Amino acid sequence: MDFRYLGGGWLIKLIFSGIFYLVSAYHYGDGQLTGDAENFFNDGKVLTDLAQSQPGVYWEVFIGSSADDLDLRLNELSETRIWDHGENGDMINDNRLMIRLQSLIHFISFENVFVHLLVMTFISFMGIFFLFRAFEKYVERKTFFFLALCCFPSIAFWGGGLAKESLMIFGIGLYLFSLFRLLEQRNLFHHLINLIAILLLLYNKPYVGLILIPCSLILLGGKSLQWKPRLLYGWSALILIGGTVLCFTPKSYNLINKVSSKQQDLINISKGGIFFITDSSFCAFNYDYKDHFEIQDRSIKVNQNTAGEFKRFGSDIFYPFTIPASPQFYDLYLVQAPSNSYVDVTPVDNSGFQLLKNIPSAFFNTLLRPLPGDVKNYLSYPVTVQNIALLGFLIFAFFRRKKLDGEQTYLIYLLVSSSLLMLLLIGWTTPILGAIFRYKVAAELLLIIAAFIYLKPSKTQQK
Repeated sequence: MDFRYLGGGWLIKLIFSGIFYLVSAYHYGDGQLTGDAENFFNDGKVLTDLAQSQPGVYWEVFIGSSADDLDLRLNELSETRIWDHGENGDMINDNRLMIRLQSLIHFISFENVFVHLLVMTFISFMGIFFLFRAFEKYVERKTFFFLALCCFPSIAFWGGGLAKESLMIFGIGLYLFSLFRLLEQRNLFHHLINLIAILLLLYNKPYVGLILIPCSLILLGGKSLQWKPRLLYGWSALILIGGTVLCFTPKSYNLINKVSSKQQDLINISKGGIFFITDSSFCAFNYDYKDHFEIQDRSIKVNQNTAGEFKRFGSDIFYPFTIPASPQFYDLYLVQAPSNSYVDVTPVDNSGFQLLKNIPSAFFNTLLRPLPGDVKNYLSYPVTVQNIALLGFLIFAFFRRKKLDGEQTYLIYLLVSSSLLMLLLIGWTTPILGAIFRYKVAAELLLIIAAFIYLKPSKTQQK
């Protein structure tokens, strides 16, 4: 590739990184990072401070051997904000990888947030580069392909910030790049790189890894059968069978149970509230009761008897209760005003039938919304335009499609099936349009790649 295009792509990434900072710091904050970006930056600093005072303990926490030590969490790690996010019932705490990475950057950043943004933008850019290298031989319009990966708004915005999406884009790029190298030549180095990419996906964005990695196994079967299309029908049946089996597995891995639990959590958050953690449970209260509590930094105290809900660690069910006033301080998880991008969804409520009924609305919310009538602030307009542009490009690619060989057919199947499964899972669980915009970045990335593989050469290239 011409180095001018690499430089142009890098410049685009830097521009979007600046936009991410302005939106996070000045639209949602008062000149400082807010949300997850602030939490990752803060918690990384706590770990770095631990390295300076107790380097041996730091490395034990870093590699995970002491990550859940209760004494450390109550003392040295007590200033972290989301290190214990997994206590709300998630199987994998997908914040700790990002916190560890930010702690490493703190060693060279001297608490300058722009250094963190620069490093995360570069990591995302390398993911884009790996994706380009992985798929360039299947794409006719290579320059436009690279620029599209760099410019597509949601990919560029979230991939230019202090967010898990930056690392996710890198993980997807590294995984697919190393997987294609393994298909060409299996050696220890490619296996090692592929394993690292798998771990990055699973511990950063688990739903992406748990969908993309199994689906990509179809490429191994396709190559062994010389890319004959009949295997694809069997794989489609296997996906349906696998999804059905997951509906009847034990609670910890049950698809219906996990979707129901995650959906209910996000419904609670979208409606706003006060959320904190006691020594045995995760508690939620109506945002209107905010004046019943006293908040000091990352701790909270109950000043008046307040009705709310709680669920015990490891449980997915909330129970109503009333917490009494007391002088005790608890670990604050989140204080969230009601979301202005909430959309009504029918709770799955552990019903397999309702899960099936929610499929159309899940795709409608993830592919088409926000509609003009949903727009409640000016930041929603670019999302609406982006959705229209993406659907228009997919339709254009379909009508301008080229004849695919067997290998390209398998690639399209992998990319489209993975993206649709991601969109379905997001639509099932997420009733917040702002969150959907962020969560579907991986699916949009795969759809864009599929569209470019589909596109026939331009008239100039054909001559």
